[in-house]
Amino acid sequence: MLIFETSDGTSRSEEGVIKNAGSENEAISVKGVIKWVGADGTPYTLEFIADENGFQPVGAHLPK
Repeated sequence: MLIFETSDGTSRSEEGVIKNAGSENEAISVKGVIKWVGADGTPYTLEFIADENGFQPVGAHLPK
């Protein structure tokens, strides 16, 4: 598990697990959240999953 926050309010947390441990299909899956405030004062939140299917970000500021 990783958790930190910087003096400007940026924060990140993530946790990883091993899926299918010991099998031929073993994979690492990481879920996390990154939060920050843009230069214009807008708060942003990015949630993500990174696993055998790649990096999958979700955030209101991202194109659909």
